[in-house]
Formats: sequence, structure tokens, C-alpha cells
Amino acid sequence: MGFLNGLLLLGALAFLVPLIIHLLNRSKFQTIEWGAMHLLENLEQQNSRRFQWQAWLLLLLRCLIPLVLAFCMARPIWNWWMASGTSGAATTVLVIDDSFSMQAKSSAASEPQRLTLFEHSRNQVQEVINGVGGRSAKSIITTGGSATPVTDGTSYDSRPIERQLERLEPAAASSNPAAALQLAIETAAKTQDPYRQILVWSDFQRHDWQNVPSASWATLRERLSQLPVPASIHLFPQSAEPTENVSLWIDGDTTELALTGEPFEVRAVVTNRGEQAVTGLPLRVLVDDQEIATKRIDLAPRAEQQLAFLITLEEPGTHLVNMSIDDRNGMNGDDADALPVTALQPIRVLLVENRNDLPLLELETGFLQVAWQTTVREEGAPQGIVVERVTSDRLTAELLSERDVIVLANVSRVRDEVARALAQQVAAGLTLFVFGGDQVDRNWYEQQWGANAQPRILPFRFGEPIDARNSVASQGNSPATGVIASFRVAPPPYSDPVLALFNNPQQGRLDQVTVKRWHRFTTNEGKLDESAVAPAAVPLLKLENDALLLAKLTVEKGVVYQWSIRANDTWSDLPIRPSFLPLLQRLILFSQGTTTPREVANTKLEARIDPLSETELSTLAQQLGAEIHVDAKDFLTADSQRQTGWEIWRWVLLGVLAILFGELFVEKRITRGAT
Repeated sequence: MGFLNGLLLLGALAFLVPLIIHLLNRSKFQTIEWGAMHLLENLEQQNSRRFQWQAWLLLLLRCLIPLVLAFCMARPIWNWWMASGTSGAATTVLVIDDSFSMQAKSSAASEPQRLTLFEHSRNQVQEVINGVGGRSAKSIITTGGSATPVTDGTSYDSRPIERQLERLEPAAASSNPAAALQLAIETAAKTQDPYRQILVWSDFQRHDWQNVPSASWATLRERLSQLPVPASIHLFPQSAEPTENVSLWIDGDTTELALTGEPFEVRAVVTNRGEQAVTGLPLRVLVDDQEIATKRIDLAPRAEQQLAFLITLEEPGTHLVNMSIDDRNGMNGDDADALPVTALQPIRVLLVENRNDLPLLELETGFLQVAWQTTVREEGAPQGIVVERVTSDRLTAELLSERDVIVLANVSRVRDEVARALAQQVAAGLTLFVFGGDQVDRNWYEQQWGANAQPRILPFRFGEPIDARNSVASQGNSPATGVIASFRVAPPPYSDPVLALFNNPQQGRLDQVTVKRWHRFTTNEGKLDESAVAPAAVPLLKLENDALLLAKLTVEKGVVYQWSIRANDTWSDLPIRPSFLPLLQRLILFSQGTTTPREVANTKLEARIDPLSETELSTLAQQLGAEIHVDAKDFLTADSQRQTGWEIWRWVLLGVLAILFGELFVEKRITRGAT
């Protein structure tokens, strides 16, 4: 409790006036004896007590009026934070969203001009910095990318904070609010100030905030509660006007690996997010800063268009493909995208099978050759992938050393010295494909490359072949009645980056592939035999009955892909499916290249203005234990009340009025009783 005008409390001495008047009036009373006095003695005895307490109540009320009025004029304030010991010095961590969605125009009516969300937020941050002044240590953190501290620790001096604030630009392609809040909590925890507060300015894009698991918010709130004095979180949601904006990004399914001299496709996705049609918008394609194509596009309102470009890289190495549009409206961060592409030297593939005297598509490796065989230059020299074939009895160690990829398709066995050389070549960087089949000598494979071999290069042990008609499906996957002729490949999502392409149904449906026969890799009881699987083996594809179809094992510098089916169409219809070619192409490219498939950029998400609703924002605030503020003025008012307390004179004034009415009521009753 405190007072803004403490001197006015001296006015409380006015309570002496009614007290003195009361005492003076008592001294003027005189007792006069008269004849009929004895007739009133009984009535006087009945009313004396009632008159006495009413008179004292009236005196009390008249004394309270100047006391409470003086208390009101002194402007009393109430501050419960002072009682808890959290007033005084403070730490204020300012978190600002610098992703490029903050380039949208702000809908704040108080702004004299159309500022962007970021400019409006920066003004609000500046207002808070001026408002808290030197009594609060300050720090700035941005949410863009992986979240970054703009200032080195905290500072009571506002000048370096303001300089850093002026340099900030909303250019990040994504926002990481959870990481920014974690960093803010760590910053607040390092200070010794008794009061700590974290302020967050953001447009609260749904894809940034709702994709954070609830457990992460719970962890952050727990961290807050563990501080000696828990920090408070304050949210400042920024609302945007409808924005005319066109965004571009390179489709995430575009490969980052290509073959030298082989054309590959790069797809640009252009989206008009506004309500106005776009005509003649130029789209430019550059490779290593050299423009190779320009196309003008037209887009209807809220429309999306894909454009494909064929690019050929003649030199091996890494090349940068850039695409951009000349959109001068809306946001700038989504007008261009870049993709590094590694061009590989021609890949030499050797197909090994037991016999090769049959028509191409009747051979074990016929469909593989069709999938991998690339174009031929005019002079007849192949480029990209060079495919050769040999029978298993003619395979030698010398042939292995001259190849990048070896395929064993339903090969019963090879000579032991060749098997040992093949294992050594895999460790040195060779890629090996092993397909199953009826002719595979399972015991020989286990002996040469299985659990007891050094090095072990088979991901799992070949079990006996089994037909779908005779298999027992996993619980919940098989119909109650009838005979199962085949099983489909398990549906997406596929976790391995090489297969991420097929998470998009437009790129091919692996889950439409049917398999009617495969090698079993489980025990008879349906439980996985641990010795059958290499510790580092990675399952890539399974059937809907949980049977393993394809696995990968990385052996030092090399990779082994092991299939539980044959390479032709006798055990499955995979070779005749449209997804077969891109699947085989990606497996061979990413086994030979050092690039890992990239994740789809957040550009297309960040460019879409999709903030949390009021209900969702309230739920978020509850999860964080945060307060939501309209603007900086609203926060500074609350912060001032924290520092100086709430003025309660209005409520005290109501008390004065209540006492006046009470005094009038008591006086009326006394006057009525006296008559």
C-alpha cells in the first residue's frame, strides 16, 4: 500500500470537527425540573439506550467522512507484488518474429501509414524499451531459422539494444518459436533481477505454432516454474491485412542428384495468394548464375501452377539452380528458391544372373536394364548409367573393380574368392543390389555374408520363400475369410529420405504394388529372429502384413540393398508399375552421391498468411501460462501497475458516498425518534 499524494492525508485531521461539535453540544445541555417530568421517566428509560448507540454511530460516521475523504484524495495504490518481493529491478527479454511472413501489411488502425507487421512490431518493441527505461535489463531474440540472440546477454543501456533492433529485417524462411522461447528462458535464468518477463511479437502462423508438440510447451512451462522467481510471458499477436502476393518454390520432390549429360526435370511451383489476377509475370531460371530460360506466366486469383524445366549438366560436380519471379507486391522472401544439384560421373552397372540367353524381359535383370539404361550420344557412347550384364559363372574379381554397382538377381552363388572380393569392394564404396529367388542358395549367402562373416554385408538372412496364399498376415491386416492371393506394399509415409518422393501420391503409388511371393525373414512363431538382421540394417519397405520387402545396410563407404523378391515380374508387379523407374533411379543415385535428400522448404508455408484463431491463441496462452496484450500501451499500463500498484481511490470515493448516505439515514432516524 502506498500513496501518490501522501501530504493530503493531513486532511484526515478534519475528523476532529464533528467530534468537537459533539462535545460542545453535550456541555450546553441543562436539567430543568418541571411538574410533569415523572410522567416521561418510563418512556425515557425505554429510549435512552437506543438513542445512545444511534448517537455514537452518527458521530462515528461523521468522523469517518473526513478521514476516508482525505484517504481518497491522497490517491492510495495497492501493489501485491511488493508483498511478494518481486518489485523493483526487472529483466525484459524481447522476442520478435523475423520470418518473411511479417512483411505483410499490418491491419493496426492506429498506424498513420500502412506499415508491415514487422515494422509495427518493431515500433511496439521500441515503445516497450522506452517505457521500461533503465530500470529493466533488456535482451532481444529473433525466432527466424533456429532462433538467434541479437544481443549478447542483457543490458540496462537501451542504446545498443535500439541499434540492433534497427538492423533487423524479416527475411527468415521459417520461424522456430519453441527454440526462441527456450533461449529466452535461459537468458532470463542467468539474471539476478527479482522480476523477469518475456515478451513475444509474432503473427502466430498456424504452421509454426501448432506444429510444436504440446509436450514441448509443457516442458517450457516447467522450466519457467523452476526459476527462483517464475518469469511471466506476454504475447502480442500481430494481425495482417489481405495481401496481394505471389510465391515461388522449387518442388520438394526434385532430385538433388543428376547424371552428367543426362537431362533432369526441375519443377517450379508458383502460387497467387491474392484476390487479383496476375498476367505476364516473368519467371527466370539460372544455372551457376547463367540464365538458361525465361517464361512469362498468368495466374488467376488464388491459383497455383507448376512449371517444369529440363536441365542438362555437362560437367561433374555441384551446380546451383536458381529460380525467381519478379513480384513487386507483398512479401519478398518467397520470390526465389535455389537448389544445389550434384552431377555424377557416368555410373557403371554390372547385372549378374544365372543365364542371359532369353528375351530381355524374360531375364532376371531385364526390367532393371530398361529402368537404368540411359540415352546414347550420336557417336554411340552411352552416358549417365552404363549397363552391362554377365552370367554368374563368368563373374571375376577384376570385373568388380571396374564397376560402381553390382546386381545379383536370383543368383544361386558365386565363387568364394569372388564373394570375398565383392565384400571388400562394398566396404570400399561399391553399391550392391541382392535380389531373392528360387535359385538362391540361402545357406551359402548366410555363410559368406551373414552374421558370422567379416565384414557382414547382408542386411538380413534369406529365409525360405513363401506364397501369399500360405502366409499368415499380421493381426488386423487379413480378411476374416477367403484366400489371400497377394499383399500390397505398406502405404506411406516412408521415413527414409530416399523414399520421401513417394509420400506424394502424384509421384507414384508404391502402396499399389502387389507381391504374391517373397522370402520370409521371421521365425515360424512370427517373431523376428535377431540373428537374421544386421544391427545397422534399415528397413525401407514392408508389405501390409509387416513382411520385409527391402532393407539397406551401410558398410563403411558402400551400401547394400537387399530385396525379398525377384527382380522380374514373377513374384510381384513392381517392375511394371510406374513407380519402378523412379524408385530404382533414386536408389542408385543416392547410393553413389554424397548428397542427402533435402526437406521441403518452409517457403510455401511461410508465404501463406494463416494465423491462429482467437480460440487457438487463447489455448496457446493457457498452455504457456501467458497473457495476451493488444499493444505495447496495454502492457506498459499493466507493468506500471506492477511497479507502482493500482490506484484504488475510485473505490474509496464510493465508500465516502456510502458513508454520507449512511449518516443521512441515521440522522433521519434519530430526528424521527426525537419527535
